[in-house]
Amino acid sequence: GTCIPRDLRIPVDDKTTCSCPDKFHGDECELNETRIDLLMEMPAMKDSLLIHFIRVNSHMPALQYIPSEQWGPHERVTTFKRIPFDSDVVTIYWPNPFHLIFVENDDQMYLVLIQLKYTTSTHLFTKLEQKQRCPPIQELLNND
Repeated sequence: GTCIPRDLRIPVDDKTTCSCPDKFHGDECELNETRIDLLMEMPAMKDSLLIHFIRVNSHMPALQYIPSEQWGPHERVTTFKRIPFDSDVVTIYWPNPFHLIFVENDDQMYLVLIQLKYTTSTHLFTKLEQKQRCPPIQELLNND
């Protein structure tokens, strides 16, 4: 990547800001982005997807003798991806930590990936199948 000093007025400051090429990230573009290959196993899908990455934040309470675990605010980041005409695989490169991936298409949600522990710069392969659909609460309760 291209790196420039953060403050040109301070010559001893060795901190830089880097503009990384596609598929790389990190302070000096030293890390590969996580690659997720999503095999589309459902025929009647619209031509685009919303992909929701969820990072589950947890931390122990300040008082260590309390045995329960506290859950912090979870983070969600969403990206848009087109489904290629000539392929049944959608490839996503992602630089940020995540634990869950939901895919949204035509107002339907699918849970396609769960990872309990995030591993950076890895290559993941998963499928989008009907059995991964998350029904809305109204459907679960038979409310119309």
